[in-house]
Amino acid sequence: MTHSRFTFVALTFAAFAARTPAQVPGADTVNVLAGDSLRLGTLQDTAIMRDPRGRELALLMEQSRLRQQNFLAQRRPTLTLEGQAQYQSDVATIPINLPGIFLPTPPHDTYDAHVAAGQKLYD
Repeated sequence: MTHSRFTFVALTFAAFAARTPAQVPGADTVNVLAGDSLRLGTLQDTAIMRDPRGRELALLMEQSRLRQQNFLAQRRPTLTLEGQAQYQSDVATIPINLPGIFLPTPPHDTYDAHVAAGQKLYD
């Protein structure tokens, strides 16, 4: 049983090895003779341009610039406007009738508005 498994594994390995191209000695001389115009400096420049880490430096510089803009924007004065309006369909009333005393009923609507200004004095 183990002998047949070993034979199967060996034949499978041999089949895959036969389909996989190996390095051929002297292949570099064939490319040079065929007019290969690749140069080391050109290949290095292309590799640097296509390297995703090269874009990382530009992204880090942009991130630093935006962070500095945020610091400058935080030092500017701020002005905040807030408003709120409410309407209540039912309000509490006091059902007491006293002679000579008039108890007003609260309004059904309320309005609030706020304005705030701020300036950062220190970091």
